[in-house]
Amino acid sequence: MNSLSLALSIEWDDCTVALAGEDLSGAAIPEIALGARERLGVQGGAQASRDALTLVRQALAQAGQPLSAVQRFLVNTGPGAFTSLRIAVGLVQGLALPRQRPVGAIGALPALAATVPEWRFPLDEASTPWLLCAALDARMHECYYAAFLCRPGHWPEEVLAPAVGAAEQAASAFAALADTLQAAGKIQAVHLAGSGFGPDFAALREWAMKTGQDAGLAAARRPSAQAVLAVAGARGAPALQPASTLCPLYVRDQVALDREGQRQLAAAREAARQAGVRQAAPISPPVRDPEAHPAAIPPRHAEASQTAQAGDHGGACHQPGEHAG
Repeated sequence: MNSLSLALSIEWDDCTVALAGEDLSGAAIPEIALGARERLGVQGGAQASRDALTLVRQALAQAGQPLSAVQRFLVNTGPGAFTSLRIAVGLVQGLALPRQRPVGAIGALPALAATVPEWRFPLDEASTPWLLCAALDARMHECYYAAFLCRPGHWPEEVLAPAVGAAEQAASAFAALADTLQAAGKIQAVHLAGSGFGPDFAALREWAMKTGQDAGLAAARRPSAQAVLAVAGARGAPALQPASTLCPLYVRDQVALDREGQRQLAAAREAARQAGVRQAAPISPPVRDPEAHPAAIPPRHAEASQTAQAGDHGGACHQPGEHAG
């Protein structure tokens, strides 16, 4: 029996819900996918997450099922916007805990694999995987990025761990990895996905053009609830877990510049103004080690939380000093 599953994804500017599976009698329920921006006409931002519960109710009503019929909950755990992630995790915990339902924690970056057409409609059944280069807007002139080897129906295999950094860093990492794997004959194609290929990330768009990819199409691919639902059903997907242990994936641990960082940014902007440049190059946020030179610090990689303590914001985990996904 394919248990009825409800997936939730809250991003920077949208909230999506997807529902599919079988009801308690074994009758199949066609997949239902709803989005706040499209369904409710919200403009994105905070309003998108505000109506998450409304979308859940509408999806259940459309399926003709009560909330008690849902046998498992799935959620996009990030990386992404700090508030959005915590709202999503808290809401799923609130729905699952009273009913003792398990939850599935699905990362935003591997979920992007399901947005590539070859995930559902492979051109052939070759065993050679394709490479997914995934990048998401992380604000502050940076992006979250990772890479995966993908086969239809299989959980994406991580070959480049999630990191946060400038578009130039992501493009360089993607290019080196793709060249190495292609030279070794280990991939049949390269696919791109995520808002990190949008207009604000010139280096990634330029690399996409060099590889013959459509950066605009890649940027339109989002880790929606429908994508979360699709990869959660893949072979090798993460095991379900108790709702009490659910935790967002944090990659960045600092979102604000300290006084020194602010001073550097102001100086750079003033220098650019005097030189007639419209906007200064972005200044990377200061790292935690005061003795380390920022230019010598590599992209910051994800560190999975080792604890799962229920907090004051929907029960999501929060490591000391973290302010964003």
